[in-house]
Amino acid sequence: MPKTKIQCDEIRKKMRKKILDSALIYFARNGYSGTKISDLAHFIGIGQGTLYSYFSSKEELFKVILGNTVISNEENMLKLQNAPVSASKKIIILSTQMLEAIKKDTPVAYMFVLNMQ
Repeated sequence: MPKTKIQCDEIRKKMRKKILDSALIYFARNGYSGTKISDLAHFIGIGQGTLYSYFSSKEELFKVILGNTVISNEENMLKLQNAPVSASKKIIILSTQMLEAIKKDTPVAYMFVLNMQ
Protein backbone atom coordinates (compact mmCIF):
# COMPACT_ATOMS: atom_id res chain seq x y z
CA MET A 1 0.00 0.00 0.00
CA PRO A 2 1.45 3.42 -0.93
CA LYS A 3 2.37 5.83 1.80
CA THR A 4 0.15 8.82 2.45
CA LYS A 5 1.44 12.37 2.08
CA ILE A 6 1.48 12.66 5.88
CA GLN A 7 3.61 9.50 6.18
CA CYS A 8 6.02 10.75 3.50
CA ASP A 9 6.32 14.12 5.22
CA GLU A 10 7.04 12.40 8.54
CA ILE A 11 9.73 10.19 6.96
CA ARG A 12 11.30 13.26 5.35
CA LYS A 13 11.22 15.17 8.64
CA LYS A 14 12.92 12.27 10.49
CA MET A 15 15.61 11.96 7.81
CA ARG A 16 16.32 15.71 7.91
CA LYS A 17 16.71 15.52 11.70
CA LYS A 18 19.02 12.51 11.36
CA ILE A 19 21.15 14.41 8.85
CA LEU A 20 21.31 17.54 11.02
CA ASP A 21 22.09 15.64 14.23
CA SER A 22 24.79 13.52 12.60
CA ALA A 23 26.29 16.43 10.66
CA LEU A 24 26.56 18.46 13.86
CA ILE A 25 28.71 15.72 15.39
CA TYR A 26 30.78 15.30 12.22
CA PHE A 27 31.43 19.02 11.74
CA ALA A 28 32.35 19.39 15.42
CA ARG A 29 34.85 16.55 15.16
CA ASN A 30 36.35 17.41 11.78
CA GLY A 31 35.69 21.12 11.25
CA TYR A 32 34.11 22.65 8.18
CA SER A 33 37.17 22.42 5.97
CA GLY A 34 37.89 18.87 7.15
CA THR A 35 34.45 17.68 6.08
CA LYS A 36 33.84 16.18 2.66
CA ILE A 37 30.25 15.47 1.64
CA SER A 38 31.16 11.90 0.66
CA ASP A 39 32.64 11.23 4.12
CA LEU A 40 29.73 12.92 5.84
CA ALA A 41 27.17 10.87 3.89
CA HIS A 42 29.06 7.69 4.79
CA PHE A 43 29.13 8.72 8.47
CA ILE A 44 25.36 9.29 8.42
CA GLY A 45 24.76 6.04 6.55
CA ILE A 46 23.13 7.54 3.48
CA GLY A 47 24.12 8.20 -0.11
CA GLN A 48 25.45 11.55 -1.26
CA GLY A 49 22.37 11.96 -3.46
CA THR A 50 20.12 11.64 -0.43
CA LEU A 51 22.13 14.27 1.38
CA TYR A 52 21.92 16.61 -1.60
CA SER A 53 18.16 16.09 -1.82
CA TYR A 54 17.88 17.72 1.62
CA PHE A 55 20.66 20.32 1.37
CA SER A 56 22.07 21.81 -1.81
CA SER A 57 25.62 22.12 -0.45
CA LYS A 58 27.89 21.59 2.51
CA GLU A 59 27.68 25.33 3.13
CA GLU A 60 23.87 25.29 3.32
CA LEU A 61 23.92 22.33 5.73
CA PHE A 62 26.51 24.06 7.92
CA LYS A 63 24.50 27.31 7.95
CA VAL A 64 21.34 25.47 9.03
CA ILE A 65 23.24 23.75 11.84
CA LEU A 66 24.72 27.06 12.99
CA GLY A 67 21.29 28.68 12.83
CA ASN A 68 19.83 25.92 15.00
CA THR A 69 22.71 26.34 17.42
CA VAL A 70 22.11 30.08 17.73
CA ILE A 71 18.38 29.55 18.36
CA SER A 72 19.07 26.92 21.01
CA ASN A 73 21.68 29.10 22.72
CA GLU A 74 19.38 32.14 22.68
CA GLU A 75 16.54 30.20 24.31
CA ASN A 76 18.82 28.91 27.07
CA MET A 77 20.40 32.30 27.65
CA LEU A 78 17.02 34.04 27.89
CA LYS A 79 15.91 31.59 30.57
CA LEU A 80 19.09 32.20 32.49
CA GLN A 81 18.93 35.96 31.95
CA ASN A 82 15.49 36.10 33.58
CA ALA A 83 16.48 33.92 36.53
CA PRO A 84 16.26 35.80 39.84
CA VAL A 85 19.89 35.16 40.86
CA SER A 86 23.13 37.13 40.85
CA ALA A 87 25.39 37.40 37.81
CA SER A 88 28.02 35.17 39.41
CA LYS A 89 25.38 32.52 40.15
CA LYS A 90 24.24 32.67 36.50
CA ILE A 91 27.81 32.04 35.34
CA ILE A 92 28.09 29.09 37.72
CA ILE A 93 24.79 27.67 36.45
CA LEU A 94 25.85 28.09 32.82
CA SER A 95 29.28 26.55 33.47
CA THR A 96 27.74 23.60 35.30
CA GLN A 97 25.25 23.00 32.49
CA MET A 98 28.04 23.08 29.90
CA LEU A 99 30.24 20.68 31.86
CA GLU A 100 27.34 18.24 32.29
CA ALA A 101 26.57 18.44 28.58
CA ILE A 102 30.20 17.73 27.74
CA LYS A 103 30.37 14.79 30.17
CA LYS A 104 27.20 13.28 28.69
CA ASP A 105 28.38 13.90 25.11
CA THR A 106 25.11 15.62 24.23
CA PRO A 107 24.40 17.75 21.14
CA VAL A 108 24.96 20.82 23.29
CA ALA A 109 28.60 19.82 23.67
CA TYR A 110 28.97 19.51 19.90
CA MET A 111 27.24 22.87 19.43
CA PHE A 112 29.71 24.41 21.84
CA VAL A 113 32.66 22.99 19.88
CA LEU A 114 31.10 24.07 16.60
CA ASN A 115 30.69 27.63 17.88
CA MET A 116 34.37 27.74 18.78
CA GLN A 117 35.26 27.04 15.14
